[in-house]
Amino acid sequence: MIFFPNFRMQKEMTKVKMSMANELIDTKLLFDTELNLALQKYPTNKQLLDIKNIAFFPICAFEHYYLIVYHLKNWSYEIIDNIDRSKIDPKKCYGEKPKILHSHFVKYLHAKGHVGISGKVKKMKPSYLNLPWQTRNNSIDCGVFLMRHMESYKGDLKSWSTGLNEEKVKKSQCSLTL
Repeated sequence: MIFFPNFRMQKEMTKVKMSMANELIDTKLLFDTELNLALQKYPTNKQLLDIKNIAFFPICAFEHYYLIVYHLKNWSYEIIDNIDRSKIDPKKCYGEKPKILHSHFVKYLHAKGHVGISGKVKKMKPSYLNLPWQTRNNSIDCGVFLMRHMESYKGDLKSWSTGLNEEKVKKSQCSLTL
């Protein structure tokens, strides 16, 4: 498994207006720099491409933390969030951020000479995981959820045990008096 730095989807990372090519280049440069720094911890960049590896990208956007996980074994990627977004269009929740990260990751792989792999990664579509412990009323502890997700997720949803409990739904005062 490879853990990349917290990609803050800040102003620099979200500027993708095609009319401003310099801004797009700057986001790509920032991404490449961060990834290169993270990969310096490993003896070779081939670590990234080891079929057994999972690449974790923690994201901070609009003061909310969530995780994007790439599986280089089964050619898929997932968005893992503590907030239950099952009834909301993911594009409304995350906007273009996963798409930007995905684009930069594909271009990075291609630039490093991994053309075949970048082509496979490019074809991946995100899946948005619905998990029993997702919350509806707790958006404050997202950083704690993110750390627990990164610590416990090994790539297999069936055997994934986070130790997190389902959110308890409080009954309203009206229903208690009936």
